[in-house]
Amino acid sequence: MLKIIEYKIYPNKAQEQKLYSILRNARRLYNTALEHRIKEYKENSKTISYYDQAKKFKGKYNMPASLTQAVLRKLDITYKAFFSRGYGFPRFKNWRRFNCIELRQYKTDGYFDAGKLKLWKMKIKTSNHRELEGKPMQGRIIKRVTGWYWQITCEIEKSEQKEKIQTAIGLDMGLKALVFDSEKNQTKAPKFLRQSEEKLITYHKSVSRKKKGSYNRRKAVDILAKTYLKVKRQRLDFLHKLSRKYADYDLICVEKLNIAGMLKNHKLAKSIADASWNLFLQLLRYKAESAGSYFVEVNPKYTTQKCSQCGTMVKKTLSQRTHICPECSLIIDRDYNASLNILRLGISHAGEIGLPILLKAEAVGID
Repeated sequence: MLKIIEYKIYPNKAQEQKLYSILRNARRLYNTALEHRIKEYKENSKTISYYDQAKKFKGKYNMPASLTQAVLRKLDITYKAFFSRGYGFPRFKNWRRFNCIELRQYKTDGYFDAGKLKLWKMKIKTSNHRELEGKPMQGRIIKRVTGWYWQITCEIEKSEQKEKIQTAIGLDMGLKALVFDSEKNQTKAPKFLRQSEEKLITYHKSVSRKKKGSYNRRKAVDILAKTYLKVKRQRLDFLHKLSRKYADYDLICVEKLNIAGMLKNHKLAKSIADASWNLFLQLLRYKAESAGSYFVEVNPKYTTQKCSQCGTMVKKTLSQRTHICPECSLIIDRDYNASLNILRLGISHAGEIGLPILLKAEAVGID
């Protein structure tokens, strides 16, 4: 299992100038290599490989050889993804869009030692608030509006999975309640982006009124970027705490949602993106694996329509928030009803694949 650990670093003026110089050269290499690929394809109908470009640009820019390889490899992956998976065509990067220096090998390019990052003969102070975990592999230096950061990817051994499943929970994702679980607890979506919309509109207007290339425009852009970064950090902090709350259950059951498809609904896309369902599920999965718990995804089909008590199909529109069953007279919140169905499906699936379940079936409505 891979885990990314981030440190803030504090380079002095000379070190910062060197980092800026390397970042600038890396961006120039990326743009030149992309132009080379486009030109060769248009003029000669020739597709350039990573190895062709590695030979062509070797030693051409004043930066470490490993970084040259990392930049060209990144371009190669993006270029191939356009043709194979239909991702967007690689774009030329301006100085604001290229803010990352790749470190391919731990200890070869940079490593952590006594609270400092040793990077290309530089010793840069770091926020020494946590130790590295597992086996460090590769990292990167990132420039954000709030300063410089070092991210290191560590390979961590998975915890041994629990021998018996004694506790289980079903989670229904939504917009009114971000999570409604099968124990009747609900967590409302905090809507951090919606809360900051007025500020963001004001700052966007401020940027648009400034002359391009001026100091005042750059200052206004920084203020706007800090606001977006604050929203991102608020959301991440909230989701970390929420996922931690459920990670210790022996079995965690969620719906396997097509979030990319749901984002195409322009009436709901903004709310879904603000709620960050995908990020929450990613955090929950890795925390469950770290705790040795089981994470099960079930088919979301009919989880809202089906009665959790008798199994009758009760059709509902999005505006109907209460489940009222005409057969067994069950009246409960529609999201709570869905979470019970998700839990039942999850336990059934766990039993089918041979997981050791020690739960009473009657408690979740399994015959």
